[in-house]
Amino acid sequence: MCIRDRAVDMKGKIGFGGYGGHSLLKPAGFNQVLNERKENYESWWYFGPDSGTIKPLNSGILYGGEVRYGVTSNLMLGAGYSKMSGSGQVNWDNGWGWTGEYKATLSVTGITGSLLFAMGGESSNFYFGGGAGWYSATITRTASSDPEWVCSFYDKIVYQGKSTVGFHGIAGFEYFLSSNVALGIEGMYSSVTFPPEWTIKEHPDPSWVGEISTIWTNAVQAGGITIGGGLHFYIP
Repeated sequence: MCIRDRAVDMKGKIGFGGYGGHSLLKPAGFNQVLNERKENYESWWYFGPDSGTIKPLNSGILYGGEVRYGVTSNLMLGAGYSKMSGSGQVNWDNGWGWTGEYKATLSVTGITGSLLFAMGGESSNFYFGGGAGWYSATITRTASSDPEWVCSFYDKIVYQGKSTVGFHGIAGFEYFLSSNVALGIEGMYSSVTFPPEWTIKEHPDPSWVGEISTIWTNAVQAGGITIGGGLHFYIP
């Protein structure tokens, strides 16, 4: 029996597919705003000090799609689209039945390009590489109180960040279920930071739209480590 130890030949192949995963984040600037909101509302007499708790943003769900092209037997070019979303919030309870909630959801969209090098066995590939992307982001803030008259909260405000460039490194494994279908597991580290200027995109009062936020004034780190998986379909 002859056993081959070469990688699956990727030259000339076009691959497309989708994936999903879980992202571990460390968005210090984002969570700092949550802490400031906590301190602000604790200064109100009807909530009082030490009445707030924070659930920081530390993870998100990412999904996307990618197209790949085999330049050589081992070298691939990739172009992809991804979207990640995660949220953090502050809750208050003054002990008298008055409660409040401030929730902020970060959504990041990216268009990426990657250069990947593959190696492995006859029916599998291990690949690694890196690339860059163009990213945009929004922060959607909702807030409420119970009873409603305690705080005059707007239901929803959306802030738009300035688009920015980010970078990533990738390592993954593909197992070919057939000559054209592969099941993949992938790890990615990305570095993406949005500048400290967020513009109001949606507001219940239209006169606020287009104004610069006086609350979201921090740079927001949206990169991290993502572990995910998906399917790729290759056209010979």
